[in-house]
Amino acid sequence: MPSLSHFRGSAKHPSALHRSEAWLVAILAAHLCFLPWAFGAMRVEAQVVSLALASAGFAISLRPRHYDAETSALGSFRLTMWPKLLRFPIFWIGGLFLAYILIQALNPAWRYVEYDGGWWLVRLPYLAWLPHGMATPIAKASPWRALMIYGSAWLTVCAIWVGLTRKRSLRILLVALAANAFVLALLGLAERGLHADKIFWTWDPPASYFVASFFYKNHAAAYFNLLLSLSAGLAASFHVRARRRQQKSSPSGLFAFFVVILALIVIFSYSRAATILLLAYLAFLLGAFLFHRFRAERGPRQHIGLVALFCVLLGGSALSALYFLPTAEAVDRMNQLVKSYQSATPSDRHLATLATLDLFRDSPAYGWGAGSFRFAFPIYQRYYPSIYSRGSEHFYWEHAHDDYAEFLAEFGLVGTGLLVLGFASFVVILCRRRFWKSALPLTLFTGCLLTLVHCLGDFNFFNPAILLTWCAFWPITARWSEREPARAEPRRAA
Repeated sequence: MPSLSHFRGSAKHPSALHRSEAWLVAILAAHLCFLPWAFGAMRVEAQVVSLALASAGFAISLRPRHYDAETSALGSFRLTMWPKLLRFPIFWIGGLFLAYILIQALNPAWRYVEYDGGWWLVRLPYLAWLPHGMATPIAKASPWRALMIYGSAWLTVCAIWVGLTRKRSLRILLVALAANAFVLALLGLAERGLHADKIFWTWDPPASYFVASFFYKNHAAAYFNLLLSLSAGLAASFHVRARRRQQKSSPSGLFAFFVVILALIVIFSYSRAATILLLAYLAFLLGAFLFHRFRAERGPRQHIGLVALFCVLLGGSALSALYFLPTAEAVDRMNQLVKSYQSATPSDRHLATLATLDLFRDSPAYGWGAGSFRFAFPIYQRYYPSIYSRGSEHFYWEHAHDDYAEFLAEFGLVGTGLLVLGFASFVVILCRRRFWKSALPLTLFTGCLLTLVHCLGDFNFFNPAILLTWCAFWPITARWSEREPARAEPRRAA
């Protein structure tokens, strides 16, 4: 099989992409850019559209490709895509995980029943030796809805791995995602600056703590933190590329400006945990930049004036934005965070995690079923009065605010083990390709780790926009690492 380095444009058309690959890039970009604008794809309708786009991208990625002199340096040949899919570990691990959810859906142990404005769970006969779940309305949460969401993620990851064979394709997709996040962040800052009480100034959200097009501020902040890592990686990548080609200018400054805007929207989302993670990540980026300038670039004097001017411009942009935005409210939120950490009283989220682990212990092997948390949790939260009710007010928890505890409760050790195995397989692939030697894979990898840390105190992976973008970053990081020209030998097609 020809090396991936041979899939390039000819001298006449140096940037030509194969038609199937160009269509795939367009569908992937449309899909991943659509998700955050569709309120984070938290509604069933958006999830159906997501599944349709993911299926279309997957189908196109498997189409055999006929290369000619315009798109290949080897002349005309036919490339079959499906063997590469069969050698992809996530194809099998993800397929097993989806089959696991399907068995849960077909083997319900409980049924959701409504009565007199309330609801209850009715016990059903089921096969105890198989994974089991709950028969619940798809409009609320159900294994069928989980199958759509996780199926979309699986199809998207496989499509990226199989169908994107050129670094130019990856770059186009990543630039589209960064630009989309930048525009969305500008919308969020405008909403904050103008004190908007509706999303897009026209639609009443279910809660007052929305940001941009996201219902929930913590989801917005987690998404923008993830895309900030992408923008930082693109800035570094374009800078290195320009230096290597001895170009006088590059888009790196534009993406550094994206980083500033994305950092501002995270701060003004008033998500306290996300802001702390943001500050830690910016410190990491600063340290990596200084390390690169003082060691890899042979000393601090190269272009020091240009770098200083650029930092002044970015700092001026940030200060100007802070002047027009409600900075006092953001500072007040951070003060509340410090006081909460100094308190010895367990937080509601900590107690919810403990109750969720109680839920897990009663069905440790297979869990209660995908989408079952909000229906099974009320039985267990009663043992923690402060998260059950206060006075006449009763609390209803849709998620545990701890993704790992909720995964264990819904999927058990078997299902969660498949997720861990999939994550570990990507880490192994990246380590084999020494991803840390290139700036973009390094920032994407650390940005994904940032999301993992945030999930300790929130339910970010139950937002499809975050989940699918996070999942897409892993094959993109692996493919980019494979395609780095600094490698000693070009890798063969996987």
